[in-house]
Amino acid sequence: MNALRFVPLLAVAVLAAFVKPVPAAADTVPFASYSVDEQGAVINLNPAYLPVRLLGNDLPLKADGRPDTFKNPEDVFVDGQDRIYIADRGNDRIVQLDENGAFSRYIGHLPGKGKLKAPEGVFVDRTGSIYVADTGNSRIVRYSPEGEPLRDYTAPDSAYLPKDYRFVPSKLVVDSRDNLYVVSKGSYQGMLQLGQNNEFLSFYGKNRVKLSPVDRLQRLFYTKEQRERLSDVLPGSITNVTINAQGFLYTTTMSIDTEQIKKLNYAGQNILPEKEFFVPRPSKSGPAVTSYMFRDVAVGAQGMITAIDAKTNTILQYDAQGKLLYTFEGEDDRVLRIGKLKSPSGLALTSEGDLLVTDNTTNLVHLLRPTPFSKLVLEATSLYAEGKYEQSEEPWNRVLQLNESYSRAHLGLAKLSFKRGDWDVSMAEYKQALDGQGYSDAFWQVRMLWLQKRFTLIAVSLVSLAAAWWLVRRALARRLPVAAASEGARLPGLSRFGVASVGREAVRFGSVLKRPLAVFEELRDGKTGSWTFGFLVLAGILLSRLGEAWFTGFVFHPVPAHLADPLRIGAVLLVPLLSWVLCNYLVSTLYRGEGTFKDVFVGTMYALAPYALFTLPLALFSNGLTASEGVIYHFVQKAVLVWTALLLIFKVQLIHNYDVKETAVNVLLTLATIVVLWFAIFVHVTLSFDLRDFVAKLWEELIYRG
Repeated sequence: MNALRFVPLLAVAVLAAFVKPVPAAADTVPFASYSVDEQGAVINLNPAYLPVRLLGNDLPLKADGRPDTFKNPEDVFVDGQDRIYIADRGNDRIVQLDENGAFSRYIGHLPGKGKLKAPEGVFVDRTGSIYVADTGNSRIVRYSPEGEPLRDYTAPDSAYLPKDYRFVPSKLVVDSRDNLYVVSKGSYQGMLQLGQNNEFLSFYGKNRVKLSPVDRLQRLFYTKEQRERLSDVLPGSITNVTINAQGFLYTTTMSIDTEQIKKLNYAGQNILPEKEFFVPRPSKSGPAVTSYMFRDVAVGAQGMITAIDAKTNTILQYDAQGKLLYTFEGEDDRVLRIGKLKSPSGLALTSEGDLLVTDNTTNLVHLLRPTPFSKLVLEATSLYAEGKYEQSEEPWNRVLQLNESYSRAHLGLAKLSFKRGDWDVSMAEYKQALDGQGYSDAFWQVRMLWLQKRFTLIAVSLVSLAAAWWLVRRALARRLPVAAASEGARLPGLSRFGVASVGREAVRFGSVLKRPLAVFEELRDGKTGSWTFGFLVLAGILLSRLGEAWFTGFVFHPVPAHLADPLRIGAVLLVPLLSWVLCNYLVSTLYRGEGTFKDVFVGTMYALAPYALFTLPLALFSNGLTASEGVIYHFVQKAVLVWTALLLIFKVQLIHNYDVKETAVNVLLTLATIVVLWFAIFVHVTLSFDLRDFVAKLWEELIYRG
């Protein structure tokens, strides 16, 4: 079992392939911001917002002379005059501040029909009327601009409402027709749409039910009685809502995996691209994302979307199409400071772009102001969205002066250059932004112009090459006998260096593409195949894989070549390959195989001929293709892999002299053995590290006590 000598080497290779290097700790930046590039990698940005101050420090003193404060503030709203309204849930009131953040008055705090109990939502319409989700009293109260209660909205009396429907309003908005859209806690039917006279109009904006594969199979194969016993799969309940100047409603939902943020038209349909909204979060082991609980959303004048994630205490801003611009990190670090969030509950934007954020755990309301960096990003994004492409160039360039790695700026300049017809510049900017599709569109224009200018030269060159190839083949056919061509001509004076032998084997290696059965039989009978040539092929396969990573067209591999790690690429290729060789030999030894370890190794290298011969040419060829022609690239790529897999199976059958059934069993046992081997190496390495740590700690303890 000399093959067992490869196990330690294989263990090291497995670790190199699957254990990522830990990067050096980066300098921490207070209130740091992040974004993601077109490939989903997290990138660091300049701070997007800076804390300015806390609101509510000038509230009137209590009756006993003590300072008054917020208690569990749940929502915040800014009206057209920048007046601020805060749903102070724990104090059973609405707190109104003026446009400068100074105290104006309380609403709903006095005894009477307008007295509030645990309000969680507030909205002010265009006339100044104030609507409050009086959650504790299961109603909505409308107040006049002066703060006088006008009427209540309770659960409407309608046959269309389910009998078990519970009306517990938590958020609401009012549209230009004075219809109310009410978020009721736990309502999976969507928002309740009410008229001004408390009449039920409809359910609006209901989330779709998403069935898991198991749920689908159960409903497909279960009997009617079994399906009736299954628990109902309900859509997620909407958690918050806001409305923009054009009348579009935006909702957030915390309990679903996609479309957590929606933009609803008048029919209640989501018009944002269906996608998963996520929160980018750098981790110690590299870029990563985490789960999300979007709790509130606000919309700026140009349709820019701002949302808060209650799980990571992060504020995120998106463009009007839901593409992430940046995130603002404001997690609490056990020190109460302006901008540090522990449990953000509400969000609003002023006309100047300032952010107001309520925190219902620390009982604070934060005022955050955009930095010059975020102002430039918002300005450039807004200008481009309005069709003012030329005007967006200057702010995008200024953004890059502040942070040259911000991919959104490169993407904006790429689109601008594309509209100008400056295709070369557009390609360069798309490449900086790692946008393969945009690069492909610009490249198509460049290639078309290049072909138009050189069509005649290209046509003449192709005809000349075809004629030259025909003449060369005809001349070779006359001079070299067919037998000599198949066996390989001897090269005088070079046989003592083994060059002629390697040359003949190279010819036979190429012939495995045309007659694999005969070649593998010759390998089994010892007529061909050597360790030297096997390792040469292995080196060639490794070079082909590296060439694929470095030279594949940007359209199909939009990753800069300098980011390709040769060690990792080599390990990911060699670990499975050497595992196959080792495990196939071990299995065949126990399962009546006739091939030696050399036969298995060399035969595996021969079986990889399609991969070795076509991978690098295909990578180079991909540089001339666009994304719309990617079907050619992907078809050839998959065909090469399938071809290689079939040759590996033929190799197993012919090297070990198996029948079809024995071949199938050998292949399955080989794959199972690979899994067992990797698991054993993983356990061994893990226990070794644990033992080393135990011994080190024990030694430290002995030294300390000694």
